[in-house]
Amino acid sequence: MKKYLARLLKKRNSAGFTLVEVIVSTALLGVLMVGVVLFMAPVFSMVDTNETAQRADRTATTLEHYISKSLRNTVYVKVYTGVVADDIEKPDGAIREDEDFLEIVEYMKNHSDNYQLNCLSIKYVEDTNPRNSSEGNHPHKFMLYNESFDNNYQIISSEPVFEECFYEDIYPKFTFDREAMKIEIDADGNIIDPTPTPDSTTEADPDETAEAEPEAKTTLYSGVKLDIDIYDDESLMAYAHIFKGTSYIEINNIKSMELNSEGKYKVYPTLEIDPDEKDMYIFYVSRKLGTFSGFKGDEGAES
Repeated sequence: MKKYLARLLKKRNSAGFTLVEVIVSTALLGVLMVGVVLFMAPVFSMVDTNETAQRADRTATTLEHYISKSLRNTVYVKVYTGVVADDIEKPDGAIREDEDFLEIVEYMKNHSDNYQLNCLSIKYVEDTNPRNSSEGNHPHKFMLYNESFDNNYQIISSEPVFEECFYEDIYPKFTFDREAMKIEIDADGNIIDPTPTPDSTTEADPDETAEAEPEAKTTLYSGVKLDIDIYDDESLMAYAHIFKGTSYIEINNIKSMELNSEGKYKVYPTLEIDPDEKDMYIFYVSRKLGTFSGFKGDEGAES
């Protein structure tokens, strides 16, 4: 009997772990897993940050390329910021009564066979993409649109350039600066070099200096400076800033002295209508497809 009980107890003791052993093993395993998670967390965070930065870079590059390609061969460019719909839709709106816009419209009335009026708008709108919603709230962000006109050059429809998924988890912000692209030409149509000469720091007679400097006949803006900042938060605050890029969009027709020696084609000064509004409109005049006949001056180009 004693031998039987001894064998039974021996078998029972070898059947598995005791409760204490299980608790101790679980605790050690938990400590090990916490160590692994703490070690891997920075790696996962870095991967996510790099992926977000790369996505922001691709987004900014695509936006810049589209805007640049649209404006590159235009003959008039006018940027309005701080715009609301009434500024362009109503006959007495701030844009429709602006003298630069009226000059563009007048040009279009005389050259509608060869040229067309275009408009890119950057609107601060609600993103209804379900993947961009949080607890039923859709974020607002800047998105790029193409505008269409009727025969009176009033906007009748607006179509997004990219689908909303293009802006997923990305919040772009646009800033236009025309001044950075300023050039001047003299009375003979030659570009005045703004770079000072090596001896420009030497003292000279005021009369001689006045004779040496060419008189600027026309001020041209050969292009547009565009800053695109990307954020990963709707607030667009500094802590959420993940990308900054600057693009210099050269307007080929406007800077061409052969085609535009009198400075007729131009980039107008950027006009802010209301600093409390966020929408932007870029009006530009380009040739219709199939009407190009070479750079022969303004009259030659119209033939």
